[in-house]
This record gives sequence, C-alpha cells and structure tokens, in this order.
Amino acid sequence: MFCHECGLRVNGKFCSGCGTRVQLDPEVNCDVFDWHQSCDFERITRVAEVRQRVEQAKSAADTVTGPLMLGLIDAAASPWMGGLSSLAIAKVAQPMTAKLGFKTEKERREFVMLPPGQVLANLAVTLASIEHSITVVTFGDNDCHIQATLPPDLRAMELRLAVDVERAEQGAWIAATAAVEGQWYDWGKCQSRLERLFNGLRAA
Repeated sequence: MFCHECGLRVNGKFCSGCGTRVQLDPEVNCDVFDWHQSCDFERITRVAEVRQRVEQAKSAADTVTGPLMLGLIDAAASPWMGGLSSLAIAKVAQPMTAKLGFKTEKERREFVMLPPGQVLANLAVTLASIEHSITVVTFGDNDCHIQATLPPDLRAMELRLAVDVERAEQGAWIAATAAVEGQWYDWGKCQSRLERLFNGLRAA
C-alpha cells in the first residue's frame, strides 16, 4: 500500500515519510466507485474484478526469474568468483558506475482508446506478471504516476520503470520510461520491457 499524501510505500499504519495515518478498506464497493474512470491506482487495485486478474497474472508468471537464474549461474561459477555473487557485485558496482554517467534509457508515449482506470488496471496486471517492486504512486483527478524497479537479470542490472497515465478525450495518454543506471548497454532489456508493458496496457 502507498501513502495518499506523499506516495511512498507504507508497511504499517503510518507513513514513514510524512507520518500520515493510512487506513484502507480491503475491497472497494464498485456501486459507488467508477474505477474505469478513476486515476486512483490504489483503489483500482482493490476492486474485486481487478484483484482477481492480478492474482491470475501472478499465478501464470514465469517461475524462472532473473535473480533465480543469476543465482544458478553463481552457484556454478562460485569456485572462480571467490564466493561472491553477481547480485552482490552489481549492488556495489551500479552506484559507482552511475556516478560516472553510465546509463541506458528508452522512452515511449502512446494514446489508447481506453479510460484511465482500465489502463491502470491493465498496468497492475502486467506488473503482476513480472517480478517488480512499486516504489512510488502519486495521482490526481486526471493523471497517475507510478515508479517501479525490476531486478537484475542476465542482460542488465536493476531497471527503473516510470509510467504516467493521463486522462484524455476518448481515452488516455501513456508515457513510460525504462532506464538502467550504471550501464552503457542493456542488451535490449529496456526496449523489451517497454514493449511488454504497452502490449499489456492496450488490453481491452
């Protein structure tokens, strides 16, 4: 869950960033909430229909994740790496190379003839199908901004994903950025993640 004041992830009853008390109902009553037209990502993801789709996406998600594959390779290469894991090396190296200006980034913007709430529901489902951590959610009456991180894999270090959904006449505008800091080349990871993202967001 996320703080409705500052957008930070909340693990308890109070936001660690601004101190706001967080009280969310476990499920939203669709009789009084038109989630298709809403930009409130948190409320949309508590709608029973959306929650069901998210759970189905999680169940169908790939079981061989990037970190798991890296772990298998580390286990095989351990004698030659002095017991160090590639994930540990990446966590140390990425901030250092990012300070040197190393970065690869892809952007995409597209209009879809879907209401913003449906686009955001599709986003929740798409993210559920891949390993991720949502870090920030902010929204207004006509837009929503979401940031998430995707873990390292064989192609690249941690990827940062930013998605903006903006209400428009007869649909919504989607703008997304995928970036890997600390790495000049990502072997197509940013592009492939954006392609998968937009394919999911267009779902009717």
